[in-house]
Amino acid sequence: MEIYQKVGVSEYWIVDWRKKQVEIYLNDDKEDGTTYFYLYKTVTEKNKEDLQLVMFPNIKTDVDELFNI
Repeated sequence: MEIYQKVGVSEYWIVDWRKKQVEIYLNDDKEDGTTYFYLYKTVTEKNKEDLQLVMFPNIKTDVDELFNI
C-alpha cells in the first residue's frame, strides 16, 4: 500500500480467492497535501454486480469470471 501511495496509484484491489471477495481501495488527498488509502467497497457474491473499476468505469469484469465460478 505504501509503495502504491508513493507512486500515485489511485485505486487498487485485493483479491482473496479463498473468501471469493474483492476489497477496493481508493487513494484520496489530505488537507496537508499527503494522500491516504481507504477501503471503498468489499465485493462478494452477494453484491457482485458492484464489481467495477472506479477510475475506469468502462472496463468491466465480474465475480463469476474472476473466481471462475
